[in-house]
Amino acid sequence: MKTEDIIAQQIDYTPNIFSADTLLKMDIPEIEWLLYPLIPQKGISLVSAARGVGKSYFAMAAAIATASGFNFLGFKADKPRRVLYIDGEMNGKTLQDRMNQLIAGFEKEGKKVNRDNLFIFGSDFQGDNPMINFYNENDWDVLEQAITKLGHVDLIIVDNVFTLYECQDENSAASWQKFNKWSLKQRHKDRSVMWVHHTGKDIERGGRGSSAIET
Repeated sequence: MKTEDIIAQQIDYTPNIFSADTLLKMDIPEIEWLLYPLIPQKGISLVSAARGVGKSYFAMAAAIATASGFNFLGFKADKPRRVLYIDGEMNGKTLQDRMNQLIAGFEKEGKKVNRDNLFIFGSDFQGDNPMINFYNENDWDVLEQAITKLGHVDLIIVDNVFTLYECQDENSAASWQKFNKWSLKQRHKDRSVMWVHHTGKDIERGGRGSSAIET
């Protein structure tokens, strides 16, 4: 890390430090769940699986259920939330067809889908503009401006890591510092994040790239 980067990261306020006794006496609200037990409020989640097994279908279904406030596959949503689904690779028609299939399936089960609570940021709908890259901190501001126009969102689903985070070296822990930094920033904004991630060639070793992603 460059010296100027370290200087830029120095804090300019007095940290709030207190005793363990003070902590134990605090009236801190219980953790709420957007989708129990997968997505806690102000939480960071990672869904990881091999190619072609249905990660995007699962992520889209989770988005619909969370936006609508109903349960699916044993996961429980207690009330509707505002969800932003970011897709980095699907053809626009494929994205539309899958969304139609999932919504039709839920409605066939008698579940009421809240379409107004679910927002789509798809790579195939950006024209000549480049898709957001979470490795580029300038793109964070672009996304923040878009969210501000929406009013607010409770959950951001990013599908997937390797189409939307183009770093210099996926096997280097240092390359994933911005990944963690952006995710934690969302927590401070009272948002939850769910990343969708590919496993590597050896599924037992977990997701592709550095273990810093899962950490």
